Amino acid sequence: ASERVDCADWEGYMMVETTNGCDNSALYGEIPPASFAELLRRFAVGRGHRFYDLGSGTGKLVTLAALMGLEAVGIELEPGRHRRATAARDALIRRGALRR
Repeated sequence: ASERVDCADWEGYMMVETTNGCDNSALYGEIPPASFAELLRRFAVGRGHRFYDLGSGTGKLVTLAALMGLEAVGIELEPGRHRRATAARDALIRRGALRR
């Protein structure tokens, strides 16, 4: 099965590349969600704390932080990733798993 390419995602990727003036600057790595949850546990971070994710991608860690009770904010410049993150957030709000 071939992966469907979203032209808007590619356009956003290229926008980030051009703005930064260097190749591969729009690529990113991710911390596994279980490792992130372990970091929060080890440092006693929880309800009432704030979490900011700069370059939050599709919002996986922001969503996990919010589900764990943190006030979580994601900042993503690439439009395709941002669109997927907000769609996932909105779905969780509709299901009652998150509050706005």
